Amino acid sequence: MHMGERIKHQRLTHRLTQQALAKAIGVKRVTIATYERDQVRPSLAVMRRMAAVFGCTIEALLDEETMTEASGS
Repeated sequence: MHMGERIKHQRLTHRLTQQALAKAIGVKRVTIATYERDQVRPSLAVMRRMAAVFGCTIEALLDEETMTEASGS
């Protein structure tokens, strides 16, 4: 699952609209849409805020490719 899919899954699981998530983390709604379509990757600061809203770790939002790059494998 790609990062955008993971973000969207978490957002829907928490019954948040794109607008509600955007307001909670301090970005515009269109920015959430670009994250969910994998057009733009969120910054680390935004990832931290999203993880806090979702009650998960940043790693839970990362895709497998990013996890592989981070681990150096």
